Formats: sequence, C-alpha cells, structure tokens
Amino acid sequence: AVSWQLNRDNVPAVLEKEYYWLETLNEPGRYGSNGELQIERLGQFSLATAKLAVAEGYHYAAFAFSTGVPEPEDWEHPAMLEFLRYAGEHPDQVGVALHEYSLTADYITAGYPYLVGRFQALFAVCDKYGIPRPTVLITEWGWEYSDVPEPTAGVEDMAWAQFGGIAQRAHLLILPMRDYATSHYFIYTPGIGEIDPSIFMQPTPTFLYLESQPMPTPFPRPQHMP
Repeated sequence: AVSWQLNRDNVPAVLEKEYYWLETLNEPGRYGSNGELQIERLGQFSLATAKLAVAEGYHYAAFAFSTGVPEPEDWEHPAMLEFLRYAGEHPDQVGVALHEYSLTADYITAGYPYLVGRFQALFAVCDKYGIPRPTVLITEWGWEYSDVPEPTAGVEDMAWAQFGGIAQRAHLLILPMRDYATSHYFIYTPGIGEIDPSIFMQPTPTFLYLESQPMPTPFPRPQHMP
C-alpha cells in the first residue's frame, strides 16, 4: 500500500487519472536482492497494487520487465496466473507493461521473438490457461542503449513493430514516424490460441542466415523491488 501511495501521490494533481497509466516498478529482475527467484513476490505485489488502483479509479500497468525478461515459464507461476486473471477481468484498468529492445541498431528483428516480440509468450500462457489476454503496454521499445538507426531505416523498423547522447538522433525519427502512423492502420487480431511469431517476421536482408536463440537478454539489467 505504501508503494502505491507514494507513486500515486507523485503524479501532478493537474493530470486527470483517466488519461494515463501508472507504473510502480521499472525492470525488476527475476531474482531479488537475496539471490532468490522473486516471481511469486512480483505476482503478489502486482495483484495487490492492481486492486488498490482499480478501487481508486486509476489505470495500473504492472512489472515493466526489461528486454528478455521474464522467462516464458515465469508467467505460469500460480501467483502470476492469479494476477493475469485479474488483469484479464479488468482490461481497461489493469495491464502489463513490457520493454522490448533488439539490443542492436542494425535490425529490429535481432533475437525475435525472444527480445522484440516477447509479449507473445505471455499471450500463449494466457491462451493455455483460458485467461483473457491482458492489456499489454510496450512502454519502452527500441534498438540499443546508446545508438539508433538512421531515420529511414528507423521508421521502417517502427512500421514493423531521449536518452543521453542519442537524444538528437532519436529526435529525427519523431516527425517521420508521426506522418507514417497517421497515414497507416495496424490491425491484426490473431485470436485465442493462435500465437504464431512467424506472422510478424520481418524479411530484411540483414536477418538472413541469423538464428534466434531462446535465451534472455545477454545484457541483463536486474533491478529490485522497493
């Protein structure tokens, strides 16, 4: 309750709560500060926070896992399934926040669907257990920590799917992406039980002869819950 109150009260009062989603975590690791797996704790924490948010009329996005996290089987933990059921019952107020990066500026499909596209593993678990797919917010998306592609290539990557020294270069992508987004529709409803990552595979020359590996991010940035 304290974590929720601190995050809620940190939002400027002029913002109307129906227009934004609150995240109370940022890239928690699979393992806690004691070195033990904390998936159960994350599920319990997020469910309790979600119930507080719903009771007060807020929109809550849980977890905000980093690239390559969690492992697909983590979603099947009983505590996670309990949270997902609640999220599935409250799609307009409770969601799952995820961060997806390719970890290279060369091509966005590097490691697909284990880096970008990893959200499909979550949907597959929900389908397996008959849980409505929750609202998923990709609250961070991109290439790598300190680099972005040139605008033309970057817009192509974003069509498929300001930080530090790259802020000015990233800024060049804003107007082209705005123009593209306002002139194209993106509609695909696969339905329950139809997870097929190959549907979204980008057939770019840079992806030829590269094989995806079912592994977490090679550069984990574990952080711990408050």
